[in-house]
This record gives sequence, C-alpha cells and structure tokens, in this order.
Amino acid sequence: MSDTVLSMASAHAESRVQRGWIESPFFDLALFTLSPLVGLAVVLMVRFHPAGTIAAVAATFILGVPHYLSTFTFFVGDENRAHYLARPLGFVLVPLLIFATVLGLRVVHLDSPVIILMFVWNIWHVALQSTGILGIYRRLHGGPDRERTIAKTSLFTTGAAMALWQPSTFPPLHDGIEWLHKGLYRIISVGFVAAAIVSTVTLLVLIARRPQRMSFAETSFLLSSLLLFHPFLWVPDGQQATLAMLCGHFIQYLGIVWLLNARRYGRSNGSVAERLLGTASSRPHYALVIIVLTGVAAWAGSHVAAALGVPMAFIIGLNSLALIHFYLDGRFWGFRDPYVRKSIGPFLLPEDRRVAS
Repeated sequence: MSDTVLSMASAHAESRVQRGWIESPFFDLALFTLSPLVGLAVVLMVRFHPAGTIAAVAATFILGVPHYLSTFTFFVGDENRAHYLARPLGFVLVPLLIFATVLGLRVVHLDSPVIILMFVWNIWHVALQSTGILGIYRRLHGGPDRERTIAKTSLFTTGAAMALWQPSTFPPLHDGIEWLHKGLYRIISVGFVAAAIVSTVTLLVLIARRPQRMSFAETSFLLSSLLLFHPFLWVPDGQQATLAMLCGHFIQYLGIVWLLNARRYGRSNGSVAERLLGTASSRPHYALVIIVLTGVAAWAGSHVAAALGVPMAFIIGLNSLALIHFYLDGRFWGFRDPYVRKSIGPFLLPEDRRVAS
C-alpha cells in the first residue's frame, strides 16, 4: 500500500472525524442507522399487504444474496488476493469444507444441524457487525477502547434475548434444547435477558462517565443496534422475523463494504479486476445496478433449479454461501490480525480518529 494512498485516507479521515460521521449524515443515516426500517416495512407488508410476498422475495434476493457475495470482493484487490490466497488452508480449504459438509448432511437428510448453526451463528455475526460500526463511531468521536468488549456483550446478549424469547420463533433450536433437558430453553432465554440488562446498563454507565457526550451519530446507531432484533418479540413467524431483522444488516454490510472499496480502490492503478472494483464502488449508480442484477440472477437461478427438478441444489448453495460468508467475514474484518489493521484501518479507523467532533 503506497504512502500516497495512506495519506489520502488520513486526509479523508480528518474531515470525517470533525463531522462525527463515517461518511456523511445522509449516507450514515440511510445505510446504517435507519436501514432496519426497511426490514420493518417488509414484514408489515408480508403480514398486512397483498404484495408482501413480492417484497419478501425482493429483499431476500436483491439485498440478501448480494450481501453474501460482497464478501468475495476481498479477493479482488491485488494485495488482498495475494495475501489471502497465500494462506489456502484458512481462505480456500475451509470454505470448501463448509460446502462439502452442508452437501453431505443434505445427502443423508440431516438438515437440523445446518439450520440451527445458521440461526445461532447469525445472531453472533449480526452483533459483531453492529459492534464494529458502533466502534467506528466511538473512536471517531474520541470514545475509549475499553467500551468495546462490553458493547459487544450488550449487543449480542440483547439480540439473543430477543431472538430466543418466543419458543415458536425457531422450533428446531427449541426442540433440540428441550430434548437435552425440559425447561432448559426458557432458562437460557431468561439468562440472556439478564445478561442483556446487566451489560447494557454497564455500557450506559461507562458512556455517562466519558469526559464528553456521545455524538448524535453514535447515539442513534447504538439505539438502532439495540432494537435491531425487535421483530422476534412480536412477529410469530420465525422466518418473517429473521428477514425483518436481516434487512437492516444486509444494507449495513453492503454500505460498509461499498464505502471501504470506494475509498481503497477508487483511484487504483492496479490490475484490471482491482480497477473495475474501484470504478464500480466509487460510482453509486454502478454499484446499485450490480446489486440489483446480482439479485435478479440469483432469483432466476432458483427458478432454473426448480424447473430442472433440483430445487434443493439452490438451497444447498445458498446455505453454504451464508455459512462461508459468516466464516470469511470473521477473518476479513478481524482487527486482531495485523494485516487487517493495515489494509482496512487507514480507511475506516485512522490513527488520528481521536480528534473530537
């Protein structure tokens, strides 16, 4: 990574720090803080409007599938590709093993482990993303790093408490836990409620002790993140509740990946692939067209699989894609890795981020 690119990132970071937003009020509010409203609109349409099914399908394919596939843009950048493909065990073989496992379990008609793993891992995955974006706001505004662990605990336990509150939300998990010990499911769900209350109160106390108030950007995103899983409390259908929660997550992830790629590769002089990624990311209309076309192609693929009499082939592929996304995302965004800090940090968490807004 050249010194010129790093200095550009630092200059952009300085202006963002002064404003207190990751990009701008409009960008941040639309794609991060208020994005869960899309999920709320979708689930309300599903429950009360004739076009609800269309809305759910559109959300799944136009938001969900591009969100999963956008993970693989981390392999497009020249430096990233060289770094990650030089470690084939973690970044090639494990994803292939995940696909092989999902396929093998389907062949023997053992689906429960896969769907239970997806449900549980999803809660953790979404909480980590919320924690990461919240951390950017905190550090742009000069908040202390010591809040990170308690913030992650608060967001995860709050999400889990809501997701597990209604036993009917996800019967396979409820039945599996009850098979181990009757009444255990309720004990676990109440335990998450208690942990959520304690961790959230602790977080608020730490925030109140800061020498300066939270920025509006951080405050609003924290509130949005704490409420992200609320559909699980009042939507009886688990699939609808999950989609309602995930819509906001999908948009947030697409937004942060889009922003990162635009800043990092927008003026790239690298390979053709890297330049194309920069062009697509730095021009919003290109990015939107690609997202929509990707979703439409996935929708068409599901219908082709059904027409060929192998609809489960698409389901296996989608489930594998989701699990691979969870796994790779944890590696690509793992800031404990020095390479991640070097390749992402200057564009989202610059060293001069502690300047107060």
